[in-house]
Formats: sequence, structure tokens, C-alpha cells
Amino acid sequence: MMTELSYTTGPSSQPSFIELPHTEISSQAPHVPDHAPWMDVSAQISSLGTCMEEFALVHDTRFYSMEERIDQYQTGFTSRFEHFQQRFKHIEERMDQ
Repeated sequence: MMTELSYTTGPSSQPSFIELPHTEISSQAPHVPDHAPWMDVSAQISSLGTCMEEFALVHDTRFYSMEERIDQYQTGFTSRFEHFQQRFKHIEERMDQ
């Protein structure tokens, strides 16, 4: 364990130095896995890929849901438009009589 000096002002307004504990970071983590480090990265990449697939699936579902709503709106609009066309045609025919 190493120590680090820190400058402080004591109660008598005299500067003093106190020693702060400083732990040295070892080159290896306390828990060393039984496999190569690249396997951890591979697992993270795989997990990220899974998350991206899930996100894409949700995004696609929302897209198709929106597409279905647009289709329903368009179908309803077209149906009403055709209905109004028939009514106008019928009114015109009655006016021509």
C-alpha cells in the first residue's frame, strides 16, 4: 500500500501534512476468468446483437402497425369518397330529370 501526502490546514492555522491511504491497482482483477479476454468481448458483442435484433423487431412491429393504420385510414377514406361520388351522381341524375 502506498501513501499520498495531502496538504491541509490544521486547527492552529498551521499547515500540516497528513498521509492518505492509497491502494495500488494490480494489473489483474481480483476475479480472473478461466477463459480468454476476447471471449468476454465476444459475449458482449453477441448480447449487443441480440439487443439490436429485439429493437429491430419492436421497430418493425411499430412500423407495420403504423402501416396497417394508414392502410385502414386509406381504405375508410376511399370507401367514403366512393359513397359521396355515388350520392353526388344520384343527386345530379335527379336534377337532370
